[in-house]
Amino acid sequence: MQQYPPVYGPPPPQQPPRDRTALIVLLAVAAVFVLVVIAVVVVIVVRAGGGEETPQLRRPLGIQQVTEVTPGACTDGSGVPAFDGTECYRLAPGMTVTRVERIEAALSPNGGSGWHVQIDLVPADGTAFGSLTRQVAGEQSPRNQLALVVDGRVVSAPAVQEAITGGQVQISSNFSRQEAERLVRQMTGAG
Repeated sequence: MQQYPPVYGPPPPQQPPRDRTALIVLLAVAAVFVLVVIAVVVVIVVRAGGGEETPQLRRPLGIQQVTEVTPGACTDGSGVPAFDGTECYRLAPGMTVTRVERIEAALSPNGGSGWHVQIDLVPADGTAFGSLTRQVAGEQSPRNQLALVVDGRVVSAPAVQEAITGGQVQISSNFSRQEAERLVRQMTGAG
């Protein structure tokens, strides 16, 4: 049997019981801080454009060739009224768009003055739109216009200068920013 020398001196000090409340509070504060930092980073990314979505069509957008325009309201039921009710359009069959890649009001490029509406069509609609604009571009006014119809009203009827292929459409009329944004709202069915 092995013997150990006797231990002399005072007994080792006893540790007081630990209060874990302070540790739990510290961990909770750290977790809240981490969540706040993550939320701030997400907000910064979204505001910088990382998560920003372009408006989408809430209603189908009809695109039809104009055959005749008369001033005033549509009284005989055979025409489509202008959005503001000041003109009546007679329209040929055309196409209907239910989804776009992008639609927005934009400042005219290359230092031009004014605003325009930029629409990027999905590929299938871009092909159909190219065929329609090829047909309309060679016509005399008003048959060279395409009516943009939402909810049974013409929101715009721009003249087509040439065939528009590739699905990128610009509606230009030296708009103010407010006018271009209003047209986007009307075309998307938002106002």
